[in-house]
Amino acid sequence: MINSLFGHFQYGGTYFGHQKMRILGYAEYSIYLLPKENNEIEKTYDITKQKELYIKSLRQLIKDESEIDFETLGQEKIERNKKLNEIVDKLNTLISDNFYLRRAQDFHYGHYEYY
Repeated sequence: MINSLFGHFQYGGTYFGHQKMRILGYAEYSIYLLPKENNEIEKTYDITKQKELYIKSLRQLIKDESEIDFETLGQEKIERNKKLNEIVDKLNTLISDNFYLRRAQDFHYGHYEYY
């Protein structure tokens, strides 16, 4: 989802295609990091607010990118923003606990430096 979101921001590119192939490896490593027993999970607090802030930051990025995007105009821009927000909606449903939130943030901030 994160690769797809940033790929849409840039209207594609080779990095995102290559990254898509690497994602399987990142997912496999994340499975390795996942605690095997529930009693190994140390951070059991409610992540609702942290998740909300992360999702909100992605929606803000969509808004900011839309304002400087002059390649897409009018109704096409509205549809593009809708599609980008649908990606964030899916990500929002996939992040179900602290582990998944941290893995998503780690992947995002570790692979998509955005200036």
